[in-house]
Amino acid sequence: MLLILAFSLSLAGQGAHADPTKCVDLYAHVADSSALKNFSHQSNLWTHTVNWELTKNFQRFQEDPNTVMKMKMVSVPKDEVEVITFGPVDHRILDKFVKDDHINWPQHPNNTSAEVPYFGKATSGESLDTRYTASRSLLSFEEDAPPFTIKVGTDFPHKAEYQSAKALTKDDIEGAVLRQPFLNEVEKTFKNDDLLVLLPEILVLKHKATGEGVILRDLSRLDNENIYVTGLSIPYVGRDIAKANGLEFEEFWAKTYGHQLGRAKARMLLNYGIEMETPNSQNILIELTKDMKPTGKVVIRDTVDSWLYRPWVDALHRGDLLGANNELGWEPRTSLNPYGSNSIWRFDEAGKDSFSSAGMKKLLTAHDSGWVEEMRNLLGITTTHPSSIDEMDTLLHTDEGLELIRKYHVKNGLLKL
Repeated sequence: MLLILAFSLSLAGQGAHADPTKCVDLYAHVADSSALKNFSHQSNLWTHTVNWELTKNFQRFQEDPNTVMKMKMVSVPKDEVEVITFGPVDHRILDKFVKDDHINWPQHPNNTSAEVPYFGKATSGESLDTRYTASRSLLSFEEDAPPFTIKVGTDFPHKAEYQSAKALTKDDIEGAVLRQPFLNEVEKTFKNDDLLVLLPEILVLKHKATGEGVILRDLSRLDNENIYVTGLSIPYVGRDIAKANGLEFEEFWAKTYGHQLGRAKARMLLNYGIEMETPNSQNILIELTKDMKPTGKVVIRDTVDSWLYRPWVDALHRGDLLGANNELGWEPRTSLNPYGSNSIWRFDEAGKDSFSSAGMKKLLTAHDSGWVEEMRNLLGITTTHPSSIDEMDTLLHTDEGLELIRKYHVKNGLLKL
């Protein structure tokens, strides 16, 4: 029988396993997981979103979107692998990896590192059709299943880019197992957000002997009919999008990207108590309609790469979260830094498409002001103070600041009186 591990919020913080009958429903936004749309080559998700990520991007990350790569599988005994799901996984995805008598362990097509589990082992003959993304993750575009990305170890995330550290995934596995159940549980309170969309990890295959593994990320929260532009693609496609909206390039993106992203990060901090370790521009997507009009939504991926904020933990009396985080060296941060500069990474390195130095300043200013404004609005602060991230950080360390966090979560239902 398939081993499925589920977690509850209180136990996730301690690294313990909860009652499997209380698993988090990642697909609560659809009545039946089988209703999730299969991948479609006609969808805007493919014709614009993925194509832009692969071709309208920093040159080193560009790939031919028409290149199909066979991700081969190694047939692995079940007792060598821990299968961890964070709630129900669509059977059309799960069945590709978990078989009755074995596990299909995928191999990155570019990998040459023997540190990756089962490298060099005979493959089973089964495979996935995949395409590149801007990172080492590959996109599955099998037409018999909803779209997902799959992260496996490889020392060549792209054909011409050697990165030995990318062959190792143990930290990613630990991060997913620690953070995703917590995010899922908090998300029950803040579902259907009109600004912030988090793309969750849904499945981990963990090699018991080494702790290395495979991570699958759900893409079903991306609307097939909409278009998503990654931050890294904005310098290359942003002028046409701004023009379609009747606005000047740098002004449009200061508002649509900088300001909205600052707001989204503030909401992520206050709702979930986390800040991302590296909110790089390739992990931020802006949602547009098929007519290139911004919907106001910001999509963030790789959210398990994050740190808890200590005043949030203290305000909600969540000391139970500290043990597992501290064990992994992920002690909660005591100071705020939304890392706006990470999120405009390489915007000024796009040759003729680059943002000007003034445009870069506009983006960063809009990001920081959006962050502060959203925090003040959510906390019900009607004055213009705090007026900066540092001032807000100082306030949140005080008894007054902790009480503001508590009141916000009592109002929204995460914290009970």
